[in-house]
Amino acid sequence: MLIRLSKPPKQALLEKKEQRKEQEVRFQTGMVPAQTWRQQHYKAHLRRLEVEPGLEVPEEHFLAFVVHIQRINGVNLRVQRTIARLCPKKNFSGVFVKVTPQTIQTLRLVEPYVIWGFPNLKSIWELILRCGQVKVKNKIIPLTDNTVIEEHLGKFGTVCLEDLIHEIAFPGKNSQVTLGFWSPFHL
Repeated sequence: MLIRLSKPPKQALLEKKEQRKEQEVRFQTGMVPAQTWRQQHYKAHLRRLEVEPGLEVPEEHFLAFVVHIQRINGVNLRVQRTIARLCPKKNFSGVFVKVTPQTIQTLRLVEPYVIWGFPNLKSIWELILRCGQVKVKNKIIPLTDNTVIEEHLGKFGTVCLEDLIHEIAFPGKNSQVTLGFWSPFHL
């Protein structure tokens, strides 16, 4: 027994495709490419920064600790450069930063990608004792005794670890030198 088709199969498929094209799109997925989503997120972040009043520099805090927490692939070039200037490239590594109105403004710019706060003396002490390493001639050396500190910072009046921690916690004339002496803290 033969079955006769009213239309050839090829023609029937073509008509079916045309009917599908003519139908309305009933459902669209909410998937947006990652680059576009990140760009929209960053633009919204900038709009919020313009609306919100700026942070003033607190009088009692001189120092902030900044930790890099999120990858920055596909982010605005300005944000990438700011994070590179503030923090190292590795995630979960942190640095001490002197607090000024400009640094607070840059920290607010990169807030989705870093965590920052004002450390107290005890947290500075514990952080340095646990993961303190220094940069000497482009080499990272762990702090085992005070000879390294005395050799490189003795001319600035910093002789031991206690002097170094005090100089970091309560910035003085040589605070930039002592902050630059530290290698980034890997948490």
